[in-house]
Amino acid sequence: MSQDGASQFQEVIRQELELSVKKELEKILTTASSHEFETPGFAILPRLVSNS
Repeated sequence: MSQDGASQFQEVIRQELELSVKKELEKILTTASSHEFETPGFAILPRLVSNS
């Protein structure tokens, strides 16, 4: 595989991973209770999804 081909492959994998993570974060956001959003770990999730 050429260097260009490897770079394209890495970019495709990165995009697929990013989409997968975004989908999982959206599932968490739709199923978590409002009490769970008050915990420090959840505070960043809405920003992560909206910035994607």
